[in-house]
Amino acid sequence: MNLLGRYKSIYGELKSAEQRLFECSKSRQVAEIGKFSPEVKTTDNVVRANFLKCLALMHSRNPVQGEGLSLRGAFIEGVLDLSELAIKSPICFEQCKFASDIYFRGSRFEHSVTFRKCTLESFYGERLVVDGNLAFIEVRTRGVINLVNARISAGLNFEGAQLDGVGHAALLASFADVRTGVYLSKGFSANGLVRFRSATVGGQFNCETGSFSVAEGESLDFDNAVINGSLYLRDGFSSVGIVKLLGIRILGQLSCVNGRFVANGNGHALTIERGLIRNNALLSKGFEVIGCLHLLGLAVEGNLELDGASIGEIMANELRVGGRFSLRNLKSPPNTMSMLGGRVSFLNDDLSSWGENPLINGFVYDFIDVQKSMPVGERMEWLKKQKISLKHDTSLSPAQLFRPQPWRQLQHVLVSMGRSEEAKEIGIEYEHCLRRFRLIGQTPEHWFGLWRILYAWSARRLHSCYGYLTGFGYRPMLLLPWFALVWAVCTAIYWGAASQAAIFAPSNPLVFQNETYETCRPDREQVWLNKRHDRRAADLPIDFKGSGNWYLCEALREEYTGFSPMAFSLDLLLPLVDLHQENDWAPLIATPKANALEEFKGFFSVKRLVRFVMWCEILAGWGFSLLFVAVVSGLARRKE
Repeated sequence: MNLLGRYKSIYGELKSAEQRLFECSKSRQVAEIGKFSPEVKTTDNVVRANFLKCLALMHSRNPVQGEGLSLRGAFIEGVLDLSELAIKSPICFEQCKFASDIYFRGSRFEHSVTFRKCTLESFYGERLVVDGNLAFIEVRTRGVINLVNARISAGLNFEGAQLDGVGHAALLASFADVRTGVYLSKGFSANGLVRFRSATVGGQFNCETGSFSVAEGESLDFDNAVINGSLYLRDGFSSVGIVKLLGIRILGQLSCVNGRFVANGNGHALTIERGLIRNNALLSKGFEVIGCLHLLGLAVEGNLELDGASIGEIMANELRVGGRFSLRNLKSPPNTMSMLGGRVSFLNDDLSSWGENPLINGFVYDFIDVQKSMPVGERMEWLKKQKISLKHDTSLSPAQLFRPQPWRQLQHVLVSMGRSEEAKEIGIEYEHCLRRFRLIGQTPEHWFGLWRILYAWSARRLHSCYGYLTGFGYRPMLLLPWFALVWAVCTAIYWGAASQAAIFAPSNPLVFQNETYETCRPDREQVWLNKRHDRRAADLPIDFKGSGNWYLCEALREEYTGFSPMAFSLDLLLPLVDLHQENDWAPLIATPKANALEEFKGFFSVKRLVRFVMWCEILAGWGFSLLFVAVVSGLARRKE
C-alpha cells in the first residue's frame, strides 16, 4: 500500500481542498483554495497538516521532475511536523493560515521553502537545512521563529514580515549559516528579540525600514556574528531596545543613515563593542540615538562618519579608525563624549559636536582636516573643556585634574603638518595651563615643607618670566624687544647720570690722576684749593669754578675713549663683546664708611643706585644670552 492509501486508511478520504492540492502538486501548479488568507476553517478551505506531510513524503520518496507542493488560501489544521525528514520537492505556502505550530527541526530541503503572506503561530526550525531560499515574506506570526543552527544555501528573506513574540523572542537564528543575504526589510517589524548571535551571513544583511522593539533588554542581537557583506540599519530603520553587535565582524560597510535607535530608559541604544568593520561605518545624516552609542574597542578599517547625527551619549574608548573620523554638525551635542585611548588616522570635527566635557586623554590622531579644520582658538577651547573621568572626584588635587597628553598630541600633529605657528600657540597655552594647575615646581613628598613651598614659588615665578621673555621657548625673538627695552632704559639712566649728575669718570689712573685733566673732575674747586694752603676761593681760576664733568669735559683728549651712554649700556648687556666702554668708564663711588648706619644710608645715593642698575643690566645680559642660546639650540623648550 502506498503512502496515500495508508493515509486514507488512517484519516479517511481526502477533503476537497486536499484533493485539489494533490492534483495540482503533480504538475507543480498552485493549488488555489482561496484568494485571501482565511480567518476560520470551512469544509472547503481546510487542509490537514498530516496530509501535507504525507504529500511531501510521497514526492520525496519517488521524486518526479515538475512535482512540488504549492498551496494558496488554505486553512492548515493541526501541527505540521516535518522534523528530521528529507524533502526533495519545493514547498510554497501563500496566504495560508496555520492554526498550530510548525516543526522543521533537523529537516533537509533540497529546494526552496517559501511562506508568503501567511499567518503562523511558532516555527521551530533548529538545525534546518535548506538547499535554496528560505522565505517568510509578509508573514504574520504569534510566537517564535527558531532557526538556531540552520543552514541555508541561498538567502533568508523576511521582507514585510510582522513577527510578534508575545512577550518573548520573535526570531532566533543563533549559529545560523546563510550563504547569501538576509533581508529583514520593506516594512519588517518584530515585537520581541531578534537574535543572530554567532551567525554567518555570506552576503548583505539588510534591515532597511525594519522596526524592532522590546519592553526591555536587546531588540536585535548580532554578538559574534560574521557578515561577509554589508549591514544596513538605515532609511527608516527603528529600534526600541538595545541593538547589540558585540564582537561582530562586518566585511562590508555598516550603514545606519536615517536610522533611529531608542534605549529603554537611560541605557545603551546601540552597542558595537570589540567589533570589526572592514569598510566604512556610516552613522550620519539623520542617524539618531536616544540613549548611549557604545563603541568600546571597535575597529573600523575605513571611515567612521557621524556628521549630522543626533546622539545622546558617545562612549568610544579604545576606538580604532583606519580612515577618517568625521564628527561635524551634530544636531545636538552629546551629553557625554568619551574617546579615551582611541586612535584615528584622520580627524574631521568641529567644536560644538564634542559637547561640553569630552574625555580625550589618550586619544591619538595622525592628521587633521585642513579644509574644514577648527581655528586654533577653538582647538584650545576644546582641550580646556576636557575632563578626566565620567565621575566627579572632589578629592583630586589641581595637578591630578590636568591631562597633558591631548595638548602634546595636538601640538605634535600640527608640527608634522607644517602648521608650526598654530603648534606654538598650543604649546604656549599648554605652559600656562601647567602653571594654572600647579604642575610647575612640583617636589618629592619627602622634602621639608618650607623648602617645598619656596622651591615651588621660585619655580613658578621663573616659569612666568620665561614665558614673558621667550614665549616658553616657542618665540625666542621676543627676547629682542625685551633686550631693546632694557638697553633703552639703562641708556637713559646712564645719560642722565653722566650729563646731569656727573657720576661717570674714566677708570684709567693715567687719565684721572693726570693734572692736565683736573678741570674735568667734579670736585675741581677743592682740588685747586688743596694744592697750596695759601690759596683762597676768591682767587679761583675761571676753569676751576663750579663742578666738573668728565663726560662733557673739553679738556679730555680725543685719543681717549669717549663715554657713550648707549654704547656703555650695550657693552654691559653683551657679555662676550668689548665696546671699550665698561673697562674705560665707571661711576664715582665713595669709599665705604666704617659706621654701619652711615654705610646703609649710602646705599640709596644716586651713585650707588647707578652702580646697582649696572649690576642688574649685566645679569640681564647674561640671562638674555643664555636664554637665546638655549632656545635656539633646542635645549630649552619649557624645561625647568
